[in-house]
Amino acid sequence: MKKNICFIDFETTGDDLYYDYPIQLGAVLLSIPDNRILVEFDSLIKPPNNAIISETAFRTHGYNIEALKDAPGSHDVLKRFFKDMKFEYSFGGWNIAFDVGFFRRMCYETRYIKEYKTISHRHIDVQSIARGLVEAGSIPDNVASLNSLCEFAGIKRPKKHTALGDARITTQIFIYLIKKLSKQTQVLT
Repeated sequence: MKKNICFIDFETTGDDLYYDYPIQLGAVLLSIPDNRILVEFDSLIKPPNNAIISETAFRTHGYNIEALKDAPGSHDVLKRFFKDMKFEYSFGGWNIAFDVGFFRRMCYETRYIKEYKTISHRHIDVQSIARGLVEAGSIPDNVASLNSLCEFAGIKRPKKHTALGDARITTQIFIYLIKKLSKQTQVLT
């Protein structure tokens, strides 16, 4: 692996890509192969006036509409994101399809789709890597969730969900899993 990875995470008003909205974007740009963090990004996002935060989403992240009234809009968030993060990476994340779906929709709605298309579309799903290691018998079967994997790897996870916090945790878990895979490969050769 030679290309950098941008681990992204969204907090949203709910989990439906077509009806819900992103309310926070966090990202960690990881240098490969030396695993250095190059840039971090964190921003709240003001949802449209008609947005409603689901009870489940509120219990997860604790944000209400009032807390987001002064947040920048999607266009301004993406403008700053691309200025800070640039384009030379693949996206990575835990259940990355969820986050990339919201990111792509946000880019489309704000006319940043051209910039989105310059990013490598070979996304890295850390959840799938963990699941593969469970299937291979390299990590226990009860370590399939992000919380249990953090506990297994000895990585402390804050109780409150934030987009940047989850992007950081996912980055740490990715590094842990890649090291585990590397050790297994060395044993096999």
